[in-house]
Amino acid sequence: NLCYTVVRGSSYEIKVCAKEGYELVSVPEGFVKAEDEECCTYTINPVAGDSEYNLSFQEILNPIAVEAGGNGTVIYTAENGEEKEFICEDASAYIQGTQDIVYGKDAVFTLLPDNGYYVSEVKINGSDIKIDDAQVTLNEDGSSVYTFARVTSEQSISVVFSKIEKQQLSIQEDETADEMLARGNIEFLFSKETDRNNV
Repeated sequence: NLCYTVVRGSSYEIKVCAKEGYELVSVPEGFVKAEDEECCTYTINPVAGDSEYNLSFQEILNPIAVEAGGNGTVIYTAENGEEKEFICEDASAYIQGTQDIVYGKDAVFTLLPDNGYYVSEVKINGSDIKIDDAQVTLNEDGSSVYTFARVTSEQSISVVFSKIEKQQLSIQEDETADEMLARGNIEFLFSKETDRNNV
């Protein structure tokens, strides 16, 4: 609550602005809201007596659109540890949802493939990102974690989970691992239940 004392009969302008991360939701009659900022003004001309004005503010929420194909789960983890899963029971269907994030907060999403699948593609706001991007953390269980840092506007994340294709490797007698790798490019992909020690 704010209280100001002004001289009776004088003119007085009140300007109220929301601080960063907040927006005006209730403005008294007579106040003029600026188009380019979260501010409003009111001019008293002249001041005739005591006046009281009530304005209210609320935190800005920025939505993050979540999209993913089947064969995996996208998990949002809140600051308090609570989780929200975006999952589709039908592997042929498509996951779509929205998660609201408080202005200025980070948003952490875990991309968890089903057994036999891996994270093959991630798009942020429609643009492809590399799985080894600085904002992506790879876990031993085959999942990936993407962090939206300090969310201040609408965002989107789109994920594709692809099937791990099994390939037969022929190892020649007395051949070392380095020699085997020299014969061609070999890439190992791990799902969440793969035991790396048995590869």
